[in-house]
Amino acid sequence: MNFTCGNDGGQPQGPITVDSLGNLYGTTWIGGTKGHGTVFRLAPQTDSTWKYKVLHNFTIAGVDGGAPAGAIVFDSTGALYGATFSGGKYGYGTVYQMTVDTTDKWRLKTLHSFNQDQKDGYNPLSGPSLDSAGNIFGATKQGGANGAGIVYKLSKNTQGAWVETLVHVFNPVNGVDGSYPVGSLLIGSDGALYGTTSSGGAAGFYGIVFKFALDSNNKWQETILHSFTNGADGGEPLAGLIADAAGAFYGTASTGGGNGAGLVFKLALNAQGKWAETVLYNFKGGNDGYRPESSLVSDATGALYGTTQEGGVSDLGTVFQVTP
Repeated sequence: MNFTCGNDGGQPQGPITVDSLGNLYGTTWIGGTKGHGTVFRLAPQTDSTWKYKVLHNFTIAGVDGGAPAGAIVFDSTGALYGATFSGGKYGYGTVYQMTVDTTDKWRLKTLHSFNQDQKDGYNPLSGPSLDSAGNIFGATKQGGANGAGIVYKLSKNTQGAWVETLVHVFNPVNGVDGSYPVGSLLIGSDGALYGTTSSGGAAGFYGIVFKFALDSNNKWQETILHSFTNGADGGEPLAGLIADAAGAFYGTASTGGGNGAGLVFKLALNAQGKWAETVLYNFKGGNDGYRPESSLVSDATGALYGTTQEGGVSDLGTVFQVTP
């Protein structure tokens, strides 16, 4: 599929999501009939071709969003959820739900409009995550009382309306907390939320890996698993995490590392029960790539796959594999 930036959309920003039938779903940042982005589907055909369909054209009119960002996710009923960077009631982005009828007509409902009021976050760059109870979790890069982003939860109240709760307001001024989360959240098997920030932390500007878990009083508490220094451990992670069956986490840092070109890392509990980083690969900045900014995927063998923003033969990025 080659986007034309016409009615088909252009500049896809987020990863592809695959459903149980092998259909591919994604979003484009711009284009579509109104120019503000699309949600699309690519369906495999019996003749080995793919059929492209735009499921929604964003308009930024009313409460509709614009510039969809990050991945979309499905719930158990087949409804899909996503986020937009702009648009909505206040112009600062939305979380939306799309459902389909028996004629394959998709309808979009805006569940939340972000507001630049120093309480809510705004301008999310990552898609939402769903827990087993149907609650929606996500992060916004900006906003909150400290202007450094938030982690939010959307849940239905007794009237069936979606209500936002702030899980955390990032506060880099304290010298420890992170700021400006960009990647999606990972909901662990323990129900905790795991993710990264692109800045903040003990070293000031290079980001953290965080965990949020409910305490005995049902309040969310933050644990910082790693603070990046932009040295050998990397810096500025711009993507979320993935986990293996043993509970270790894997991700990318867009800068730092042995060659200053970014790295792939693993974070796991050591024998002393503390989280420790292992660098799996240091990018050299040449044909192997430079600035990994995407989240990783893994296969059954434990190999990791991702992309770099720059580097490669044409200096326009690479697709890479890191094997155990």
